[in-house]
Amino acid sequence: MFRNRKTNGRSWTDIEFDQLALCAGQMYFIALVLADDEQFAASLTRDSFDRLLTSRRTVDDWLTRWARRITIKACIHRKRPELHLEAFTSQFWENSVEHLVEYPVQYNCEISAESVQRGVRSLPLLPRFVFITRVLERYSSVDTALLLEIDSKICEAALAYALAALTRTIHSSDLHAWLDDHCCA
Repeated sequence: MFRNRKTNGRSWTDIEFDQLALCAGQMYFIALVLADDEQFAASLTRDSFDRLLTSRRTVDDWLTRWARRITIKACIHRKRPELHLEAFTSQFWENSVEHLVEYPVQYNCEISAESVQRGVRSLPLLPRFVFITRVLERYSSVDTALLLEIDSKICEAALAYALAALTRTIHSSDLHAWLDDHCCA
């Protein structure tokens, strides 16, 4: 019992439209969090969404993962100079984690997509990119390091910093469980 819709001469079922809408939301979330620029995120999502609509492929998991990866690459391209400025050493990020751990946190907050988005946007740029690619998109450490053009030790140290900082920013001990349930990939 599917209602068919036509877009650019192609019929789309309700299920395909739901997948497209979910993919568009994920692309916007990724672009907004990484670039921290609402206008850029909207423009990039609109362009990517147009490409998805005009493709002759069936909307599937592969296509949505590909669309998110293109979004991430566009954000990396936009922020590359800033990313390289933050690619200090793994020791820098490890020391930063140790500094965060010195300050205990009281856990008292419900986790939501909005609180995670705010928390991720408050991270320094490199840990933000590493968090999105490693945790939400579940890229390997090697793939993330290659994508960001950084050493894998720096990648892992920036991830440790991101997780420690987010746990404190979001004020929840359930962050890891929430992420396991809500990741894109």
